[in-house]
Amino acid sequence: MTGIPLLRALAVTFAALLATGSAASAADRSVKDWQFQGAGKELKSGTTYKMYNVTAKNAIRYGDRDWGINLVWDKKAAQNVKLVAQGNATGAIKYGDKVAIHVDKGGYLKYQKRDYGINLVWSKTPVYEFTITGGTKGTVVPVGATVALYNSVEKDFVINADRPVGIGLRWYKDRDKGGLLAAVKSTAKDLVKEGLKELADEFSK
Repeated sequence: MTGIPLLRALAVTFAALLATGSAASAADRSVKDWQFQGAGKELKSGTTYKMYNVTAKNAIRYGDRDWGINLVWDKKAAQNVKLVAQGNATGAIKYGDKVAIHVDKGGYLKYQKRDYGINLVWSKTPVYEFTITGGTKGTVVPVGATVALYNSVEKDFVINADRPVGIGLRWYKDRDKGGLLAAVKSTAKDLVKEGLKELADEFSK
């Protein structure tokens, strides 16, 4: 990378590092960082919602980026994200269900390593690698409930956190080095209480 692209990358990185330095530490962040907002009382497979991040106080939508996956924050984002539960096309989504996450104009979110930004790419077909946690396994997820999103490939939760380039999303274990072991143990205990011991064991490895 040379010339103007390199200068742009350096400028973006420097600005992001300045912002990160003034931000509060992410060490005490919760994995429960998301709400799916929309109509009805129960979260439904195949229904479109607003994917809202409680830390960023912003919603996600498709948007062009020079670096990382084409996702941006938008306070005025419409209901543009659809959850599709594995083996359940239209019914209620329950805690512990594996889901595919579809973003309008982008596609389904899929784990894949990349040079910049969080390791997520687009898939044209459903990829059931996210699990909704934050409540007792097998109970229906209410619309607007604050939940966590666990990725079975990365074996970690996706949350809002600063990064030099790309949208401000990170895997939970990468958010901050301070107090990491205690935070992981605490989260694992919560998963066990929710009836997700296998997932807790996987996350703790």
